[in-house]
Formats: sequence, structure tokens, C-alpha cells
Amino acid sequence: MTCSPRLPLTLASAALISACAAQGPFPSLSPRAAEYELAGRPVPPCIGSGTAAGGAQAASGPAQTAPDAQLRAELTRLLDQARRGQAEFDEILPGARTRVARAGASGSDGWVTAQQDVSRLEAARAPTVDALAALEALVLARSNPDANEADRMSAIAAAEQVRRLAEGQQAEIDRLSASLSGGSARRNEPLPAPRNAQRPLGSRQALAASDRGHISPAAPPKAVPTGSACRG
Repeated sequence: MTCSPRLPLTLASAALISACAAQGPFPSLSPRAAEYELAGRPVPPCIGSGTAAGGAQAASGPAQTAPDAQLRAELTRLLDQARRGQAEFDEILPGARTRVARAGASGSDGWVTAQQDVSRLEAARAPTVDALAALEALVLARSNPDANEADRMSAIAAAEQVRRLAEGQQAEIDRLSASLSGGSARRNEPLPAPRNAQRPLGSRQALAASDRGHISPAAPPKAVPTGSACRG
């Protein structure tokens, strides 16, 4: 009996197909890739590229994106912007403190000048506040798992640095505003009564005055007849 030349090829194909059969939840008993290599047999594609590569990818976690060079440039620009706002704020702050301390009554020229200094401080810190908002948006955009970890940490560090500047500026403005508000409130309090003002009457004095007001004037004395009442 002669053997068909196609029989070995058919058997080899069947072996490869059986090795690539779908696996269930139980451990596979199929030969591993190393067993195929030791036997000098071709490794089925499903074993070489699927099982081994898939296991390595699962162990290392999701792939992260490459570092973003544009992000580093944007962080540098926003930090410089925040520092410029801080420099302008620091330039105005000493004079504002002095004028607030010397502010007069509410509505006076000194008080109005001090209020204008506080408004100038608010305008000076605008670049810092804007930079903080942009940095917080960058941190939020890189909160997904596949974001580059180094980029995310750099954005967080820059945002924290600018947040400290913005919080310090706001604290200074709050102190100055409270000082002006407190001074004006004290100046608007009613003045105390002068010392020589008439003091209210006590209970006994008030009662005596009330009694005096209800006393009727004395009745005039009756006329005494000049003649004798008895006649002889």
C-alpha cells in the first residue's frame, strides 16, 4: 500500500489547528512554545504572539504615551506668567499697607486712596490666577491612566507652586479689606452722650416729681366773721 505524499502535510496542519483551539477557563494542556522549539517544530502563531505577548502586556499594565515636549514648554510659560503677577503684586503691597493703616474715616480721601490700592492689588494678581486655572486644566487632562506619569507629576508640581502664590495674595487682600471695613464700622458707631447731659431720674425721684405734679394748690382760708355769733 502506497502512502499519499499529502498525508504528512495534512497531519501537520491538523496539529497546528489543534494547538490554536479556543481555550476555556481551565489551564491549557497544549504544548508550550518552548516545547515546540525543543522538538524542532514550528510554533503556532496563536501561542507565539497571543499567549506570551498578551501575558507580558497584562503584567506591565496599559501602555503610556511618550513624554510631551510641548507640555514642558507650556508649564514653563505658565510659571513665568504667575511669577510676573507675583512680582507686580509685591511692588504694590508695601504702599498699600501703609495707606490702609493711615486711612481716615469712611469716604475720606485717605480711605478712598487705600481702597484704590486694594483694587490695584486685585488687578496685579490676575496673571497668577489665570496661570493657576490653566495649570489645573492641564492636570485634569492628564488624569487618565494612559497619560505619561512624568508629565502628570510635572503638571501637578507646577499647579501646587502657583496655588501657593495665589493663596498668599488672597490672604493679603483679605487682611487689608478687613482693616478698611473694620475702621469704617468703628467710625460709624453712635457717639457717646456728653458727661454734662441730663441724667435720667431714678425711681424715687420720678415718683416724687409725679406726686408734685398731682398736688392741688392750697385752698384759700375762709373768711372769719367779725360779728359775734351769739346775741344777748
